Parts: sequence; structure tokens; C-alpha cells
Amino acid sequence: MTIHRIDVAYHENLDEILYGFELHEPSPGKEIDSNSIRLDGWALARRGKVRRLQLMHGGVPWKTIPVTLHNETAASRHADVRGASTCGFRCSFGTLGLPPQFQIDVFAVLQNGRRAPCATIRGERDPLRPAYAPKLSPLTITSLARTGTTRAMQTLAQHPSIVLDAQYPFEARPAGYWFHMLKILAEPSFGKNTFESDLSVLPPCPFNSEVISNRPTLGDWFGNAYINRTAEFALQNIDELYGEIAAINHKSTGVTYFAEKSLPCHLQWIARELYPNAKEIILIRDFRDMVCSMIAFNHKRGFATFGRENVESDAEFIRMKRHDIARLLGVAEARKEHCLCVRYEDLVLEPDSTLTRIFDYLQINSDSATVAGVIEAHQLICQDLDFHRTTADDRTSVGRWKTDLPQKLRVLCDEVFGELLQESGYDV
Repeated sequence: MTIHRIDVAYHENLDEILYGFELHEPSPGKEIDSNSIRLDGWALARRGKVRRLQLMHGGVPWKTIPVTLHNETAASRHADVRGASTCGFRCSFGTLGLPPQFQIDVFAVLQNGRRAPCATIRGERDPLRPAYAPKLSPLTITSLARTGTTRAMQTLAQHPSIVLDAQYPFEARPAGYWFHMLKILAEPSFGKNTFESDLSVLPPCPFNSEVISNRPTLGDWFGNAYINRTAEFALQNIDELYGEIAAINHKSTGVTYFAEKSLPCHLQWIARELYPNAKEIILIRDFRDMVCSMIAFNHKRGFATFGRENVESDAEFIRMKRHDIARLLGVAEARKEHCLCVRYEDLVLEPDSTLTRIFDYLQINSDSATVAGVIEAHQLICQDLDFHRTTADDRTSVGRWKTDLPQKLRVLCDEVFGELLQESGYDV
């Protein structure tokens, strides 16, 4: 695995907050025969102390690096500044789960909690090359809660070429688990050698750390042979488990995809890297209806979830959801060449044409007889989800915000979600 075309761009106006920020590594233009990038440098605050660096990808935390080490450059350049002798950092971060062309934003987190943007690291990375050739391919349904993923999974399960764990709420994600396991095990460690005390957590290998920084052959082994063999372990487990699930579902032959739900995250990039035919459906629902459904489902069950338990009012809840929605749409934009965006409303109101479009995207049987069979099979079992619904039927769930939301919340939704709704093709 190789990382190449690395570029480092420093942010302007750093002098207002920091005496200085500098990266000795990575070097611009450097090519790295590994899965990880080493950061070596210093960050010195004008007031207080830089506690840590926060690496971000797409607005999501990627890794935290403590700023506690001695750095000779900072110590000599700012000898009269308090804290200059311990403002250094040295650590590596893994790139598995990043897109082929990636960007990492580096922030200095100060003693008072303020975050200062310091630099942007860009690069390109080659995919892993495990020797094992998987038999099945992943179909990921990427979305947010209460957007119709349960209905979509129940429908997709009726196609003979798709297998999934068909037990409500259709949220068994063994492949997602093994993808995440691979990400964790491939990550460089801080070198803490006490891993056996917690029987519920498996950290990255402590030997894959600064301990081997002066022994390149060991770093090459961790960055190539080790990670590829770990990927083979994950791929084999996924194939074997879904083979068992297919047999239980009487689909012993003709299965092409295993389907799983997922929130928008790094797992979809790992799936695409490991599987040449990985597919992803991004399911979008009118965000006003989504919020209605969340509030109603909380009321139906008698307790708050979806983040509503963390705020005082429905208005705060609506404002909070903007971040999640923006992240979903950002993922859709970043992966638009490979994914298929499907609207919940189309799946409900125009199932024939929508399922045909989905099956064509998957390159599986999409003739009228197959589509009709999938719809008929779903209709026979859809009543099993009555306790999951918060409207009389699927059709009445479309546009429910017009009657379910109080006027003040309807206005607020237009203010908070307006441009995102328009971007997704909804009227405001």
C-alpha cells in the first residue's frame, strides 16, 4: 500500500493564536509505502497551552494526538516562552477508511477548549490488495434514523440476489463490524503495552508505534503484509457468515449481495476499497417528515432517543439534526460517482420504477416479473412492521409534517433545513 502526492498547506493568521506551528513530517511530495502517515512537529500557544491536535476528516474526528513532547526546534526558537520545551508531538495516523484522494484538517486544541485550524494535509492512497477474492459484494444502505431504511431492507430482502439478516430491525451489521475491526487493528498505536486488562476492548497493536520508527522493515510489514492478511480474515468471515444466513433464508444459490444499514461514516470507503463491486444506496427522506417520525416514535415507545434525550425542546432537536443531514448530503456528494441516491417518497409512491432503478444499478434481475414479485412478497409481510410505524400506512407518512408539526416548528424546519431540502429536491 502506498500513500503519495502528499501536500501540506498551513493556515493563515496563525500568529494571532500561536507563536508557531510546524510539521517536520510529513514532507510535501513524499511517498510512503505504508497505511499510515507520521506527524512530527510542534505547536506553541501564545496563551495557555496546546493540549492536543485534533485531526478531522469531512468534519468528523479522525485521531487525537497529545502535545507533550520535547521539540528541539521550538525549544531553541522560543527559549523564553513558557511551555516551549514540551510543545512537541510525534505520532502516526492510519489512512484506511479515507477516500483515494483524501484531506485531513489539523486543529490545535487549546487549554480553554478553543480549536485553531493549523494545517491541511492532502494526499492520494492506493487500495489494499488482500489475496482473498470475496464471493459476495456489499450493498450498504446509508442513511439516518427514521428515513425508511427498515422498509427498504425488508423490501430488498425479497429479491433472490440479495441476502440480509431478515430479523427486525434489520440492523445486524457483521460486515460493518469487521470493516471497523480492520480499521482499528491497522491503526498505529501510541505504544501503550497494557492491553490485557480490559476484556471488552482490543486496541491497535502496541508494537506498531514509535517503537519501530527506526526499523523500516518492521513498519513496512505492518503497513502491507499485516494489514492485507487482516483484511483477508475479515473478508473470509463475511463470506462464510452470509453464506450461512443465505442458507437459513433458502437462498443457497444466485446470491450476489449482502445488505446492511449504516450511518454515513468511514465504513463505506473501506467496503469500496475491499470489494471491486461494492454498491451503496443513500436513502433520503424529507427531513421534516424524518423529524416528525422521530418525535412520534419516541412518544409511541415512551422514551426519548435519536439525540432528543440530550436537549430540552423539539426546537433544539431540529437544530441539532442539521449537522447529521449535512453530513449525509456531503457523503452523497463525495461518492456521487459510485452511489445511488433514492428518495423514500419514491420508494413508497412509485415502487415499481424505483425498484427497477435500484436493481438496474445493482446489475441484478430487474424485469417486470421480478419487480412485481418483490413488491408482492413485501406486501405479504409488511404488516409485521405495524409496531414500527407511526402513521396508518406508508403513504400517509409522506408529507406528514404538514399536519403533524406545529406552525412554529414548520417555520423552524424551513429555516434550519431550507437549503438542504432544496438541494435534495424538496419544496420549501
